[in-house]
Amino acid sequence: MEKRWRWVGQAFMVLFGLAAIVVYVLVAGVINSQAPTPPYVGWVAVLQPSGDAPPEQVELRVDALEPGAPGYHPTLKYTVLACGDRPFQGVLLIGGQARLDRAEVEGERVFSGSSGSHRAVDLQLEDLSNVIIGQGADSWDLGAVQLLRVSIDAPTRCMSASSDQGLQLGTGNFVTGVARGPVQHTATFLGLPGPRSSQVWPLVGGFPGVAGGNLGEFQGIHGLSGAWMVPPGLHKKVSVGDLAVRASVEGAVPPLADTSQLRWNSYRPLQPALRLSDADAMAALQQGLVAAGIGLGIGGSLLASLLFEWTRRLPPSLAVSVSSTDTLRQAAIPSLNKRNWRATPVSVMLTMGTAIIVYLLGRSRR
Repeated sequence: MEKRWRWVGQAFMVLFGLAAIVVYVLVAGVINSQAPTPPYVGWVAVLQPSGDAPPEQVELRVDALEPGAPGYHPTLKYTVLACGDRPFQGVLLIGGQARLDRAEVEGERVFSGSSGSHRAVDLQLEDLSNVIIGQGADSWDLGAVQLLRVSIDAPTRCMSASSDQGLQLGTGNFVTGVARGPVQHTATFLGLPGPRSSQVWPLVGGFPGVAGGNLGEFQGIHGLSGAWMVPPGLHKKVSVGDLAVRASVEGAVPPLADTSQLRWNSYRPLQPALRLSDADAMAALQQGLVAAGIGLGIGGSLLASLLFEWTRRLPPSLAVSVSSTDTLRQAAIPSLNKRNWRATPVSVMLTMGTAIIVYLLGRSRR
């Protein structure tokens, strides 16, 4: 009976030690996990007929209708705005995973900030199976594309000169729908969600494979006919929404002007990406890591004591006869014969376990 209880106690010590190691590894892995930032295979661009005089200012906006654009298929809004004394006729092209399902098109709307008055215009989102554009000897296959024929016949007067903040007031056409690819990604470790997340947005105001500063004339080769160009001075804006109270920005490309408002403005093509961290979740996990560290220390001590006890019970190794040559070699190096080391399986396991624990402790501190 005593022997049975001893084995039960040893089994409990082994299970507790192994559980402590597993819990510590999981908590440390979740804390240190980084959200992926895969390139978004999608784009949104605006073109106007080559030779047409553009309005005073033109802007392309991409907005998340729900802050952060969560979910595998986020709801996005693409808007083309214009202001000035000339109408604007052009096309909004949407490619890759930026294409929209359950799309709703609306225009003309006079925008001031996030509100505006609406004037009905008959607009349709067309699906083109394949679009190829060219420039000189170069050509680019854009694949399947959604096309919206933008028509702004009476743009409102511009409120101010062109600036880095974009249009203050403008008339536009817009389309909303569910994107075919995710914007937001959550960090995971072995399937467990972590406190960090990332966002990678479509390319805004440019074409894949085309240099961002290319303002030349494009020829429609397939799916799009005629000569086209990017509107001169086209402003691009991406708006994710306001940052949550306990969230913090770990990094953003391009850099944010105000980290409390996730918005980008640029005259060059944009493809924003950023990393976020949830402070509340991180604090809770740090407390859990402290508790897991205490459990790891106790469990490691139990395992080490068990291994030491099992090592003591091993029978002594059989003596091995050595040749006279080996005897002379050992006599020439007396310092190596001061202690007879035995590499038993248990000692190897103890050494490996200690090395793993030291490595995990060092990684958690980093």
